[in-house]
Amino acid sequence: MFNRLVRVSLFLLTFASTTCAQDVAPWFDSQFDSKGAMRIVRFLSARWRTRGGGNPGFNESVDYVRDYLKNSGFEKAGSLNVLDGSLTLYPFAWNPVSAQVEVLGSPSFVLDSYPQNPTLLTRFSGSTSKQGVVAEVVEIPVGTEESDYESIDVKGKIVFGRGVANRMYQRAVVERGAVGIISDNLARKSFYQDYPDMVRYASLVGGAIKELKARSSWALKISPQTGDRLRAALNSGPLKLRVRVQSQFLQGRQRALVAEIPGTDAAGERVFFVCHMDNNRPGANNNATGVAAHAELARMIALGIKDGSLARPKRTLTFLFGAEHAGTDMWLSTLGSSGRTIAAFNADMTGAKTETTLGIYRFERYPDPSTDSPRKRADRALGDRRSGWGFRSLGATPPPGHYFNALMWFFVENQGRRTNWRVFQNPFEGGSDHDELLERGIPTVLSWYYDDPFLSTNLDTPDKVDPRSIRNVATVHGVTAMAIAGAARKTALWTLALVEEAALKRLKQETDTAQRRLTKAFNLSSEKRRDVWFATWEEEQKLARRWHAWEREAIKSVASIVLGHPVDEITARIENSLGRFDAAARAHLAAIEAFSLKLAPDSSAQAILDLAISYHDPHGHWGTHKFALAIEEGRPDGSSKTTNFVTQASKGRFQIELVRKKRKVKIDILAEHVVATVDGRSDISAQERSEFRLNPKRIQVTRNYYEYLYGLPMKLRDPGTRLHPLSWRQEFNGRSVDAIRTTYDRGVGQDTWHFFFDVTTHAMVGYLFYHDSQKKDGEYIILTGESVAATGLRLPQVRKWYTNLGERFLGADKTIKLEDLGE
Repeated sequence: MFNRLVRVSLFLLTFASTTCAQDVAPWFDSQFDSKGAMRIVRFLSARWRTRGGGNPGFNESVDYVRDYLKNSGFEKAGSLNVLDGSLTLYPFAWNPVSAQVEVLGSPSFVLDSYPQNPTLLTRFSGSTSKQGVVAEVVEIPVGTEESDYESIDVKGKIVFGRGVANRMYQRAVVERGAVGIISDNLARKSFYQDYPDMVRYASLVGGAIKELKARSSWALKISPQTGDRLRAALNSGPLKLRVRVQSQFLQGRQRALVAEIPGTDAAGERVFFVCHMDNNRPGANNNATGVAAHAELARMIALGIKDGSLARPKRTLTFLFGAEHAGTDMWLSTLGSSGRTIAAFNADMTGAKTETTLGIYRFERYPDPSTDSPRKRADRALGDRRSGWGFRSLGATPPPGHYFNALMWFFVENQGRRTNWRVFQNPFEGGSDHDELLERGIPTVLSWYYDDPFLSTNLDTPDKVDPRSIRNVATVHGVTAMAIAGAARKTALWTLALVEEAALKRLKQETDTAQRRLTKAFNLSSEKRRDVWFATWEEEQKLARRWHAWEREAIKSVASIVLGHPVDEITARIENSLGRFDAAARAHLAAIEAFSLKLAPDSSAQAILDLAISYHDPHGHWGTHKFALAIEEGRPDGSSKTTNFVTQASKGRFQIELVRKKRKVKIDILAEHVVATVDGRSDISAQERSEFRLNPKRIQVTRNYYEYLYGLPMKLRDPGTRLHPLSWRQEFNGRSVDAIRTTYDRGVGQDTWHFFFDVTTHAMVGYLFYHDSQKKDGEYIILTGESVAATGLRLPQVRKWYTNLGERFLGADKTIKLEDLGE
């Protein structure tokens, strides 16, 4: 593995041609304008930038960032373009104008107002008349459930409670005719004590927007402190409020700013930067800081190119400032539909003042197998633990591996060491613009700070923003992007070493975690051990295979850094790297296997299997000799049929004769050559092929069925069989048996099998299989008697089949002939 100092030296060499041998991270740090970044944060924080865009505050923010870049001289190195299109997230833009809640009494007083409380109006609240609405206020502790309104008439009244605003609105206004609701709900119980002046943003989206527009009803959010004032006033008796609300439903346009620096050699290949401008007011960390980070980065790169501090990259750099999700979709369907976007950076909540918010920087990785890992939090490595924000599954298969994670994390760690910046990483969770990019197959990472208790509240203000946090994000995005956009051969070679190191480190981490999990499972009580052990073993095997496949693709992806086809040197080094990694991956699986046997040396499933095979095939003839068998297959109604087959696996030979519908069907397979006849005729009609299922797929199923069942337990040594390492002892059919368990590689089999052996002779006495282990479906088979060939092969004579659910008898198969025909 590369030493850190060696890697940093390589880093400097990589960028020597583009940065005059300077370390570009300090250069970005020195060029970052903290005051300019904070001006952006303060400007956006003073405006309500409604979700989806289209309202005045959002449009003013787009224009401000455009002018910020224009006045900085950005256009001397690139271009600025404002996209304009129809609203897509919602059919209307919404804009708050004013609001006031007045308590009528003696004396009367203003309880709350907008914009003094910037989060007072829930999004999509309607307007009252200019005089407002006067109505009695009714307190309902929660107000979100049907039962909350039993024996309470709220029609024409204002409902006040601590429930979630849009659910209160549905119950009280839509269903029962209240004129509006007021809520002092917060996201967490602890916040009521910790932040009594906090007001949580809310929205009425959930019903039809057009219906909301037609209503004059509204929903307001106040702080717990203000809520307590209202409750105190209610304690004196019936109380009326005057509520005035003015809001706008606008036929707005969706706008987004695109700032682009064209590449020299591959202008059609882009490195993309995205941040969203829309949010409730104030929305400083979320997401005025992301806008500031990328606006400053765009300014710095443009000026660096202009004054010669940076060479213009070979690939194009594109910055998008728009509405979350909607703006990215608009760009992807217009400008982004041409050329190829090879990597993307999302900046969302990138400026938290950690000592105030306690939120730390998180690098959310491009999806890898940790995204859908079945491991519980305590069993996950630190960097694989989810943030608590949320989780969006990607299904069974994550996107193919990519070098992006290893490259970006190196620069993040480097920046952290240089600036004493606390950094962390977490698996992909989703919920921002990287969703849309990933769905288009664009490798994307997210920079963000979490946890932030002030997120989406009136307290997400500029005083909780640290420009150093914004600077650090801008720097790591800039350095990583310039490495990718520069498309240098040295960058590819250096990145390959970095990715291989990360892949080998992942294998070590996976081995350690698997051993911890298996130890925990083994130490459970005996009645729990088997199921938990096998579930854990299966999960770890699947994870190992997924990581091996993902990391191989990550190593291979390094070739895409250079333009066009990689040179021979890069191709050769990638092949060497893959060889080393594959060897390490095999050692990883072997280490888990060895550890499992170390845990249970007297319970080796392999030892049980070896003894069973020695009993049934003492001379190792199965598979090498030719065997002829005749099977009488009986059914519950008393009917039966006889099937004759011959098998010799070593030569790929299989012959089967059976009578179906009084017709004699014969199949003869030798290696890849297949001959089928019906009543001795090889000129079989299409109808006969269909009737007797003589298509290639069905013939293979027939062969596999007979060779597998009658070749057990010897067939458990075949490739693709996954023998679980631990055997166990249990009762089966009234006797004590040793049991082992197998699953199979994809393409070999999908069922889970348990096999049972006599504890003294080691003869196989039964087995069962599940299609779905959770449902316990499938069948079990009881074996009795023996058929013995002259040369010593022992096979069960009678097989009785039953369903696992309900134990319904399915039939009995009897071996009526077993003959060893030699080699």
